[in-house]
Amino acid sequence: MPSPSRTRLFLECIYGCQQAHVVEPDEGASLSLGLFASEQDAAKAYDCGLLALKASEAPANYPAKKYKQSDIDQVADELEDVWFPRQSARFMGVYRTLTSTKWRAELEIYNVKQFLGSFDDEEEAARAVDAAIRSTGAEKALQLRMLNFCTDADYFEEDSWEEEAVPRGASSRFMGVTYHQPSGQFLARFGRRHLGLYDEEDDAARAFDK
Repeated sequence: MPSPSRTRLFLECIYGCQQAHVVEPDEGASLSLGLFASEQDAAKAYDCGLLALKASEAPANYPAKKYKQSDIDQVADELEDVWFPRQSARFMGVYRTLTSTKWRAELEIYNVKQFLGSFDDEEEAARAVDAAIRSTGAEKALQLRMLNFCTDADYFEEDSWEEEAVPRGASSRFMGVTYHQPSGQFLARFGRRHLGLYDEEDDAARAFDK
């Protein structure tokens, strides 16, 4: 495990998710703690990483007493485990282990995982993930959240967006848009920031894009 005094911990936003990871300065190796749907979950993983490395002098997000020892031990085991998949710091669905020089591509959609193969090049693995995402026929908003490299064909069309399916559990076809039942309008939101209410669903989507 990297020495706490020689390790920096980072929390960053990547592809709409939050990633917590450690970087060893001398080697430049990134050890991902994972991608998280919420900023708070990533922050907690970050803190557990600090505690696992016994880097108590580093600033944390929450008091140490908030965390169970079992959660800290789990992160410590993951950092020590050479077989634990390290998420790419650049691409979604791409990872490798400490024992391998190859990048592995994997797609997980609607709780179903599919291993796509091993690649010498990180970007090649990312493009394999993108090809698999497009082949699923999943809703366009879901694909846009997951794709590493978007092409013009991946985006909504002005004259056919109403034909697109609404993702499971969502109330709008578009990213960043939800149906606001009290007002009967569509709410555009970026993270926790409300961008406004709109009569038309596509107008709310344009507000999100801006």
